[in-house]
Amino acid sequence: MRKIHFAFLFCIIFACKKNSVDPAEVRLQSITSTNSANTNVFVTYLEYDAQGRIIYISGQTNGGTKTTSYSISYPGNEIVISPVLNEKLKEVHDIKYTVNSEGLPMTRIEYQYMDLNGVGIIQKNKSYDTTFFEYNSSAIPTKITERKYDSASYIPMGSPAGTTIDVHVITTVLNNENNVLKSSIRTDLLNSTTKNSGSSVYFSKSSTEYTANYEYQKNYSNQLDYYNLVVMRECLHIFNTSENLIRNYKSLPDKISYQDVAKDENGKIIWTNSFVNQMELGYNKHGFLSSLKTAGSTGIISNITLTYNK
Repeated sequence: MRKIHFAFLFCIIFACKKNSVDPAEVRLQSITSTNSANTNVFVTYLEYDAQGRIIYISGQTNGGTKTTSYSISYPGNEIVISPVLNEKLKEVHDIKYTVNSEGLPMTRIEYQYMDLNGVGIIQKNKSYDTTFFEYNSSAIPTKITERKYDSASYIPMGSPAGTTIDVHVITTVLNNENNVLKSSIRTDLLNSTTKNSGSSVYFSKSSTEYTANYEYQKNYSNQLDYYNLVVMRECLHIFNTSENLIRNYKSLPDKISYQDVAKDENGKIIWTNSFVNQMELGYNKHGFLSSLKTAGSTGIISNITLTYNK
């Protein structure tokens, strides 16, 4: 089951320590990523408008052609993220956030449509996801509710045509005290399949209890940039899936210990998992995070270098 740890929505961009520059003028320009599994070097570039908001994100592998991955616009109180699409799939893909006066996301709506006939598959996929965010008085998320609708219309080889519809409701309740984050995730799934030969309906519930313990060696305060954090979390892999960049009121954790417990609809434990993620962090002369090295549970060592305009 795909796990989404929404507490990481508030990944930090800047880790500052008595900066000699104005943090508001600092822009993260590029992120260079390598890992021990291969020799590939991937560079992500960020471009900003006159107000310091990210408007383009592009990527380049091993010095090859730089291609745009996302374009971002800011109409009113919305952040609209438009991924670059595959023309062969006749794809429509929109991601829209509504934010409050501080730039904190209140809702996220994602719509995606693909016609796979363009790549030789007679199938059409559609998804419509809506997410609602709730916070405490310190702007820390306390509850996230996702409503996911996925449908696929298909004509498989040698079997009747049909449509499968999955409706997920994922509720995440978060609690953070004393550097320990506890997350309880409940998933309700309704699966409906209709074919020429008949139909079937399947309903299930499951839950995951997630605990992460953070250990800190450095005490850098953090400069927040909520608008750009929303974009970074959505578009950049290291900010979205890595738990290295986290609290909006703490410095970067040097060590995170995890424990997951998954249960079925009857409360029976399906599986458990635990591991430790150790980080080596580097900072530039202004106190901004400049490098990050991790060794994940798979043993692959990842190296990330962050380059700023100052």
